[in-house]
Amino acid sequence: MRGLKLSYIFELCVTLATVKILSTMSKIRLLLLTIYFLTFLTLPKAQTPNQLKSLFADKTLYKTDTVIKNVLIDGTKFSIKVLRDRFDEHLDKFTEEDEPSFTQAPITVVFTRPTDDNPIYIKRFDFEPNDYPYLNYSFYKGQEQNLSNPGKLYLLLNKGYGGSGSTSSRYFIDFKDREINLNPLFTSSGELSYIVYNRNDNEIIALDGIWNMDENESHFANHKYIITRYVNSKGSFDKEEIGQTKFKHSSLDENKTISQILSDIKVKEPSLLTRINLSDYDILSGKKDITDITDKNSNASNSQIFYLGDDLIPDTKNFKLIGISSQTNVHSYQYIGEYKNKYYYGRQIGDIIVGIKNGKIVTTIYNVIPEKTMSEFQVMLLN
Repeated sequence: MRGLKLSYIFELCVTLATVKILSTMSKIRLLLLTIYFLTFLTLPKAQTPNQLKSLFADKTLYKTDTVIKNVLIDGTKFSIKVLRDRFDEHLDKFTEEDEPSFTQAPITVVFTRPTDDNPIYIKRFDFEPNDYPYLNYSFYKGQEQNLSNPGKLYLLLNKGYGGSGSTSSRYFIDFKDREINLNPLFTSSGELSYIVYNRNDNEIIALDGIWNMDENESHFANHKYIITRYVNSKGSFDKEEIGQTKFKHSSLDENKTISQILSDIKVKEPSLLTRINLSDYDILSGKKDITDITDKNSNASNSQIFYLGDDLIPDTKNFKLIGISSQTNVHSYQYIGEYKNKYYYGRQIGDIIVGIKNGKIVTTIYNVIPEKTMSEFQVMLLN
């Protein structure tokens, strides 16, 4: 492996000795795990040579989680493959039985040319040692729902631990000088942060809610916000800190759209938004919001779609009530109607769960049936 240091080899030997892998595994299994561990240590962070194609096609080491074809980036089409690790840093498996969707496994994003499927760029999003959060992701465009249409491409990574509280990181993806670039844009709370893209696809407003625990604010209460604008200039986004609200304003949990929240801020604190033309965001036009439509963009072409924030009155023909939260009063329904699209990025959809509060969609869950990617021989080696 190019770039492999002696310290890495020493670390590998210590690891193998510690877990007594030499005395308990077959030579074939040891070889597979050694290749994986070396790959883990030496994985490149930028452009990748064509010879890596076979390595990242190894279903023993990686699970193909998503394949998106014909994604247009600055006039050039690419295919995107997202891989999930099959092993953690201790060489323990992320199993289909324990985690069917592999959402606690780190991901690797591979960009390829549609013509030859050779990797041209690879990016690994790893976890801290012994930290296995639930990691969800989506590729989307600020204005377009179809990834094959023109428009700026973004990647959203949402990291959480199954309870209240999560962190969202966003990346702006471009293609310059014959290279793919994943540019970190911003990181925010996954619960109280709201994003809106303007009509010209060159500005983003981010509202980051401040959850004041000292004042016993609930998740659904009014909050103060930190407002930030990101302006695309000469191909990159510049950050502009607008300021913090003096008053508390509604959250989306209170059935307020981001348009209504910004309009309320404009009325109560007009000086705060003097540098922002809200009409560029259709805020004052009465049109449907152009808000953070990540779920629409990443999944719209392959699944039965329910949009966060949309009105929905469930009927007994298409929805079955499965539970009501005593804390939030969110009604959870299983969709039992006809599936217009039965596949989600090539995988068959199982159950669809929709959470509704006061007639608004507040949560959506799509369960998919995992692929059978391992042969019986591979399963025998890894068990």
